[in-house]
Amino acid sequence: MSRPMTSARSHSRGASAGLRKYPFPLRYTVDQGRRGFYRNHSCPYPEESDKAREWIRGFNLAYYDNQLKLTQGV
Repeated sequence: MSRPMTSARSHSRGASAGLRKYPFPLRYTVDQGRRGFYRNHSCPYPEESDKAREWIRGFNLAYYDNQLKLTQGV
């Protein structure tokens, strides 16, 4: 004898089915680069790696944010 179905849930998540758990996994590396600018650190990753590019991107973002603050007198 089969058991009665208690819920009729679909396993499909619709539009969010294609989303990953961490949609931007290198965001942490960008944040490290931003902190590296203010703490005067150098990039800890090999030059040609993706993480190095993201770290430098964060460093550059912090640099340009700082330049903007200096020129606006904030």
